[in-house]
Amino acid sequence: MGFILGLILGLVVLAMGWRAYTGRWRTWLGHPGLLPKVKAYPALGMLYGGVGLLTGTLLWDVDGDSLPRPLLGVLLVLMLGGIWTFLMSLVWLPRFMLPRWVKMAENAKARAA
Repeated sequence: MGFILGLILGLVVLAMGWRAYTGRWRTWLGHPGLLPKVKAYPALGMLYGGVGLLTGTLLWDVDGDSLPRPLLGVLLVLMLGGIWTFLMSLVWLPRFMLPRWVKMAENAKARAA
């Protein structure tokens, strides 16, 4: 039961993050982050969090001894990296991780101000 719930939650979070990253879900862009005067992008981080959650769900169900060590290492890096990137996006996200449409919208907003 836990595997199915984790799978569903991971897919929903991944889909929401993908919609935000591709620009289909833009209403979140004006929301502030946890720190004042620092731009946060939690919706973009949902893409990485969904990858981390799905990978963690798969690792939870798989017997660790049945996986080769290099594959297990890659899956752990994906899980921890995805979750860490999502948590980091609540506060800040590096400029290179932003899609082009976000950069263009922010540049247009800065020029208008």
